[in-house]
Amino acid sequence: MGRDPDKPRTGTPAGEADLPADLPADLPAQPAPADGIERQRAPARENLKERLKVLPPGNPSSPYNEDGSPRAPETPLKSIEGLVPPLTDAEWADHLEDVTTRLDKALGRL
Repeated sequence: MGRDPDKPRTGTPAGEADLPADLPADLPAQPAPADGIERQRAPARENLKERLKVLPPGNPSSPYNEDGSPRAPETPLKSIEGLVPPLTDAEWADHLEDVTTRLDKALGRL
């Protein structure tokens, strides 16, 4: 029921509409979709600080606590993740056994 893959395609390429023949030849070219997306996002980035200021204090995205005091800056995850050293093979085996035992106990297998 679909298009026969052996026949060549006819009509306009995807995304191009049939244009009237009387259009002036000096029309500016259509911007690429990526250009249009960037232009739409740029104003939102520019006024982000202004939008944050109108959030009520205490809102999770607000830069202010419920009492109106400024929130402390968030701790980057990269600095938190680096504080815990990785487990050794022996520590991992102990951890795995402990978790397995707890799961079995919770599921009533023990």
